Amino acid sequence: MSKTPLTLAHLGMIHEFGVPGRIPARPFLNIAIENNRAMLQALNRDLLLKVLHGGMTKEVALGKIGAVGQGLIQKQIRLTVSPPNAPSTIKRKGSSHPLIDTGQMVQNVQWERE
Repeated sequence: MSKTPLTLAHLGMIHEFGVPGRIPARPFLNIAIENNRAMLQALNRDLLLKVLHGGMTKEVALGKIGAVGQGLIQKQIRLTVSPPNAPSTIKRKGSSHPLIDTGQMVQNVQWERE
């Protein structure tokens, strides 16, 4: 029986919510949004008004929102240090940073316009 490879999305979900009895939750998505709620609301309002008044296309506005969200999530991943890694995890990966091992997850946070 072959094992399904762990995707970055799945890894992100594991860190966001934890695995009971094995891996503590280290939320970065919800915290990035909650810590910046007022700024994101103001940005959305400003961009919406620009789109409604013809000063910006909706595609450009969505791109700006996506880029800001991406940056906030990447920043939160880098800031998250609690709860700390288990000593066995630190030994295995050679680092005590809970959400960064190879840097692949933080580098692959991106927004997508449908």
